[in-house]
Amino acid sequence: MTIYKLVEQDLIGIIIGTLSRVAGAWADRNGPRGPLAIGSVLVAVGTAGLAFSVTDFWLGVVAPVVLMSVGIALVVAPLTTAVMVAAPDTQSGAASGVNNAASRLAGLFAVAIIGALASVVFFSEIGAGNIAVADLRFGTLPDAGHTDRAVLEQAFIQAYGAAMSIAAAWGLLAALIALLFLRPAKRELGSGAGLGFKRWSVFHDDLAATVDEARSSKSSIGSEARGETKVPANPTRR
Repeated sequence: MTIYKLVEQDLIGIIIGTLSRVAGAWADRNGPRGPLAIGSVLVAVGTAGLAFSVTDFWLGVVAPVVLMSVGIALVVAPLTTAVMVAAPDTQSGAASGVNNAASRLAGLFAVAIIGALASVVFFSEIGAGNIAVADLRFGTLPDAGHTDRAVLEQAFIQAYGAAMSIAAAWGLLAALIALLFLRPAKRELGSGAGLGFKRWSVFHDDLAATVDEARSSKSSIGSEARGETKVPANPTRR
């Protein structure tokens, strides 16, 4: 279990924590368009890799998680930079609050919606196998040796794959939006290049919240589908 904990928690945190500052400097020099688009594509590729449910641990788990972590790291700082640079200096506090609130709400709705859709796929697969669903919940499997365990495992894999496929589609949509609607701004370049990154540095606690959300995203889908409610942490008061 140690290696699973390393991949799910420590590896994600190390990658995001290490690369976020680099991504922030990149966005500071050239604008947030590039890192936002590339990071979103990497997240999409990583979630698509998880959707295939490859049996090899390194190819099916570690490689997709690394891609997702790098993608998230490329998105965190440039996204905050884009928000803060777009707002006047007198409204930087309000812009930071809106950015934090949008991030928390997006995570909440993503887990609820994707978890619900995965649950629908799960019970559809079970219904096709003529298994009674009265006492079943998505994400809960019977003990090893149970007569229906193999069918339930397959149903869970199908549901998890559907959830990751939806997440991959949203990642590609985010990349497309970044490419179409973001353009390099003059004050992000040249002598004023430091403005965005300096503002991001003031609000660096967004990075810690993103790491926590990335660590818990995998278990949150199952928890939401089982009816457990997770209350997101309160945004840091500026």
